[in-house]
Amino acid sequence: MLAANLESVGVPNTGVVLVGFVLLVFTPRICVENTMTAPKVLVCLGSLLLASLGVWEPRVSSSVYLAQLKTAAPQSGAGIQGVQPTKATGFVRHVDVATFPNEFHGEIMAGPDSGAENCYLIYTRVPPGVHGPALHTHSVDQFYFVLSGTMNVQLGEDKFVVGPETLVFIPAGTPHMNWNSGSVSETYLEIIVPPLPLESLAQSATARKVPNAKDFIRPVKREPFQGQGFAAQWLARQSTGSEHAAVREDELQQGSGSTNLHFNAFDQFFFVTDGKINVELGFRHLQAEANTLVLVPAGMVHRIWNDGPAVERHITILVPERQPLEKFEYPVESFQEQAR
Repeated sequence: MLAANLESVGVPNTGVVLVGFVLLVFTPRICVENTMTAPKVLVCLGSLLLASLGVWEPRVSSSVYLAQLKTAAPQSGAGIQGVQPTKATGFVRHVDVATFPNEFHGEIMAGPDSGAENCYLIYTRVPPGVHGPALHTHSVDQFYFVLSGTMNVQLGEDKFVVGPETLVFIPAGTPHMNWNSGSVSETYLEIIVPPLPLESLAQSATARKVPNAKDFIRPVKREPFQGQGFAAQWLARQSTGSEHAAVREDELQQGSGSTNLHFNAFDQFFFVTDGKINVELGFRHLQAEANTLVLVPAGMVHRIWNDGPAVERHITILVPERQPLEKFEYPVESFQEQAR
């Protein structure tokens, strides 16, 4: 479910707090019960000051903590290199790639402390000749959906060159790394599910054979999208090994989309790759263009449609995927529809 409280979670310095507490308890007794001299007065006052700083030391917010991950060693495999939280809020969040530095850089568009309780969604750009973290593993599933440029990715011992509109599925425990040996920047949308604290997400690894690694490279096939009003192609779901999320590409021709309001029992995310989409959330009408993420919490009444002059495409992410016997959507009749 999408988190209702979007506040950052602090990271306390428990060692300093413990020292401060001990000093606050024992310093007054030492200072009162002993004959005071000028040096002792200074020591006592200094101890009380340190104690108060220890107890009242402000906690480091998670946003500051995640930003500090940028300073980690590039090849350490610890944390996520070059990743920081987005400044965008609300249900529609746009990525401004022009503000990205000329280095391996990612922006957390949604996560446990920014609107998505069950996953991380990260937009990343890799300039030409830049390498991501060294070979590593995660204890959770990971996906890359290449948006532009070409990605070099290693899964186990096998290496692949992946173009746009391709999903790379990285099951938990799979040694992997990615880099860009091309001549232009490469961008991709990353999904990490279920979420873990980023500082403990990655573990260094050595190459080993991953059976059927090529099956984890899943390009979108354009045949299902031949002029239909609405068309979709599943790229990952339970039947193909993804237990925690389902991913598909959707295409809306002009004038197509969901005409009726409905809600789902799972969180839903739309990342627009081409064109512009209209979104009704409750009674709010919003629009999202390319490089924009739309967050639809479980139980949120909504519909989407395309009334623009061009085809609209977006990646749909369902977290968690619905169970086999669970309804996909629940229709809702609004007061507005009753009045028509």
